[in-house]
Amino acid sequence: MEIKQQIERQVFDHNCCVVYDKNATSTFENAFEVKNWLVENPEIDNLILVSSYYHLPRSYVIFNNIIEKKKIFLSPAEDKIKVG
Repeated sequence: MEIKQQIERQVFDHNCCVVYDKNATSTFENAFEVKNWLVENPEIDNLILVSSYYHLPRSYVIFNNIIEKKKIFLSPAEDKIKVG
């Protein structure tokens, strides 16, 4: 299935938690931060990767190559979200 179709078809229940990494300066670094976080949280089997619709396919490829044995769901974010 194309990544674009996967993005458009997924709907999520966000009842668990949100982890926001402020240390990484790139998607590559962010994937490694998440991988390290998963070592401390081995009970986590599924991840929801949130990024802009434009960057989500590239982000998915990076995360999928770095983080093994976890299901990664994709969720496109709106482009103009204000944090804080």
